[in-house]
Parts: sequence; structure tokens; C-alpha cells
Amino acid sequence: LEMIEIQLTQGQFALIDDEDYQLVSNYKWYAHHDREYTAFYALTKPKMVNGVRGSSIRMHRLIMNAPDEMVVHHKDHNGLNNMKSNLVVCTNAENSRHAKIFSTKKTSRFKGVSWFSRGKKWISMIGFEGKHIFLGSFDDEEFAAVAYDKKAKELFGEFALTNAERNLCLSNS
Repeated sequence: LEMIEIQLTQGQFALIDDEDYQLVSNYKWYAHHDREYTAFYALTKPKMVNGVRGSSIRMHRLIMNAPDEMVVHHKDHNGLNNMKSNLVVCTNAENSRHAKIFSTKKTSRFKGVSWFSRGKKWISMIGFEGKHIFLGSFDDEEFAAVAYDKKAKELFGEFALTNAERNLCLSNS
């Protein structure tokens, strides 16, 4: 498949497969910066019908024909890479497992790792199906991160965001 760049506003471009050009070429697209996800997305506003304009349409949702109750996950976290090989239709829960947004009040630089001052150890925990799973306590912060990554891959499969992937995503933001 060939890749096509669709020019947007704010000097941005969306990437699509050539087979999707006919579908997206019927709309005027603009770049929208989503502050929550610190990413740009390609959006369009539908034409007025009976004096009413519908809500914005996201290019990735149009391309994947995603049902309203599903979300479209960008594997590389680039909201403008709308090539089908980069997109996965999934549930909100699946998508949130791969989120790269993290609290700034953490004691560790790793996801799923915290300093337990009373025990003077690093602990590793993961959330799954509304429960917190304790993965162990460690003398070394990196070992705690490895325990988190191993369990995340086991529980979340392709939606697991390991600490190595997270660090790469954050450095590219």
C-alpha cells in the first residue's frame, strides 16, 4: 500500500493509506491538538443540515468505521498516523491499558512502581479489572519495573504499555 499525506491546518499532515483517499477527500480536515493526550488529530466538521452542524468527525474513526461504543487506538501514539496498520478498534478499557498519561506525583520514573518508605523498598503493582494486583517488593527500582512489564504483557497482550515503550513515547512527545 502507498501512503498519502493529507494537509491539515497548523502545518500538520495526516498519513493515510492510498485506498482511503477517496473516503477522506470528501471533507475539509483540520489539525486539532488534544491537550489531554498531548497529540494532534485530524478532524472535520460536517456540513450544515437544516441549519444544524453535527459533531466533529475524527479521521481515524471514519477510516476504521468504528462503532460509537468503541475507540480507535493509534499503536504509535501519533494521532495523525491514520494508516490502517497503525490503528486498532478496541474497547475504552483496552485503550486505557496503553495510555501514556501518568500522574506527576509519582515516586518512581516507572509505571506501576512506587517507593514504600516504611519498608524502604520499591513495590510493583498493576490494575486489572478494577483490582490492584501486588507484584512484589524490590531493592532495585528497575527490577520492580521489569515485574510490572512482565505482568502487563501477560494481562493486556498487544495493549500492554511497558516501561520501555512508555519512555520512548514520552521522549517523542
